[in-house]
Amino acid sequence: MISRFLLKMKAKQAIFTTKPSPILAGLMLTGVYFLIYVFQYTGSADAYNELLQNGSYTVTQLMEAMYKDIVGNKTALILQLVFSLLNSYISFGMMCYSLKLASSFDSQPIGSNEIPSERERISVQEMFPPLLTFIKSFAIMLLTSLLTAIGIVFFIVPGIILAVCYSQARFIMLEHPEMSIIKCMTASRKLMRNRIGEYFLLSLSFIGWQLMTSISVITGIWTYPYINITMAFYYKDISSVEAA
Repeated sequence: MISRFLLKMKAKQAIFTTKPSPILAGLMLTGVYFLIYVFQYTGSADAYNELLQNGSYTVTQLMEAMYKDIVGNKTALILQLVFSLLNSYISFGMMCYSLKLASSFDSQPIGSNEIPSERERISVQEMFPPLLTFIKSFAIMLLTSLLTAIGIVFFIVPGIILAVCYSQARFIMLEHPEMSIIKCMTASRKLMRNRIGEYFLLSLSFIGWQLMTSISVITGIWTYPYINITMAFYYKDISSVEAA
């Protein structure tokens, strides 16, 4: 695999030279995350606020009060579900866009100033994948999350390993739509064999940007496309090595 530095350099080059700009997808994701945050605690929040004012509470009591306030407001709950699904869809759209972009840049040398031709330019429609494709991707994500959660329940490390093993399943699904969910996950596990450490370090290298985004959601306009495109280049790199 090429170094993390070179992967990120190629991702930045792609962001600055591609039309339409991946920043648009980052802007959409940021907007959805903001709406989720706004509606997350919409409602009276009487039980939660009352506990805070009393100054005597446990973490369990706080969680129960928060659950009561959120579920008690049916409109807020429905809005949360709608925006969460919208977030998942746009996030997956960002993945689709990133993979298409990485594929178009794959043959270009890192550091080249060449801009993809009109034929190679990425359509904005890539950010809005077909519903059935999204449903299949969502199923892979749910199954992966379930297996990861089971691994974490027993020990933290197996959960992290499982998450890394199946991290490429949705990329594989996009390139091989004929493959079943299980086959995509199996292929991902094989692809990530002996690469768990390098992927973990690559993911960890974005922690600074992720912390900034958690503090100021506006930085997500850059962070979301930057991370997704880098990961797409990583997938293209390891899959080409595997095929060689």
